[in-house]
Amino acid sequence: MVANGLDQVRGNLQDRLYNLFTLYSNYTTFSNTAFKPATPSSDSDSLEAIHDDIHVAIGGDTGGHMGVINVAAFDPIFYLHHTAVDRAFAIWQALYPESYVEPETSDFETFTISPGDIEDVNSGLTPFHTDTTGDLWTSVSARSTGTFGYSYPELPFWTEDSDPSAYQASLRSKINELYGPPANTTPLANTPHTKRALTTNSNQYREWIANIRAQRFAMTGSFFVRVFLGDFNPDPAQWSFDPNLVGTHGFFGGICKDCQNQDSALVSGAVPLTTALLASIRSGYLASLEPDDVEPYLRTNMHWRVSVVSDPVPITIWGAPDFV
Repeated sequence: MVANGLDQVRGNLQDRLYNLFTLYSNYTTFSNTAFKPATPSSDSDSLEAIHDDIHVAIGGDTGGHMGVINVAAFDPIFYLHHTAVDRAFAIWQALYPESYVEPETSDFETFTISPGDIEDVNSGLTPFHTDTTGDLWTSVSARSTGTFGYSYPELPFWTEDSDPSAYQASLRSKINELYGPPANTTPLANTPHTKRALTTNSNQYREWIANIRAQRFAMTGSFFVRVFLGDFNPDPAQWSFDPNLVGTHGFFGGICKDCQNQDSALVSGAVPLTTALLASIRSGYLASLEPDDVEPYLRTNMHWRVSVVSDPVPITIWGAPDFV
């Protein structure tokens, strides 16, 4: 069931990774789900959001460990998943080596951090020690996978001081191969990152994305937001496999009595719509990706539903989309 559900949204997850690699050049927006009032709508997604989505997708419908923060690491697939996140981060670092951790004020406390503390690139990453005397790893010392003696197939060993120009071209080519346009669309030529399909003769490409924002602890645990394009099965048990499901974003949460009502618990994610809209164009239901065609089409055909992990009764929310 989990495998079938992941297969249903695999293309959308590929689109999300592709957008992160090609459109997100700032570490702060790329790295985490935290929503700030000044955050542009184009920066609603993040690597952490995709990380959360996989947690909820694997543990959600089955009520498994991966969908619950406190026990997720008890599932062996946790480590495979986090290796995949580490790989995606390493690829992004190679593309944008000059952007990294910036000073931020801590909103929540941990065992070693108090609210209001300034965390930066030199802050200790407790409880991970570099030696037996108590020295801690920091974001600086742990920046490169080469420090730990490993790399990934798409990347050579490199450090933040390396010149990325020697391998960035081949890396972009690999990203296009793995996450880029499907074979039945025309790539945009002569650009650093190949985009999907042009719908006009100009050199501009329009991307449609459903941005999702919610309180991480709004429910009694992790929850789904599912986006559909067209009619869908009214049975919530079938939502994960519905052919008109465009994508799902999972909010990896839990019960947090101290932070349920804090604005700092506001997080965001995204579901790219462009691939599904291109399919509608090819099927003759949509004329183009231009706003005059897409906005009325989405107002009529786009739907979303919210359901709590392991809860057979969904919380249903609907309304007209806002376009930014």
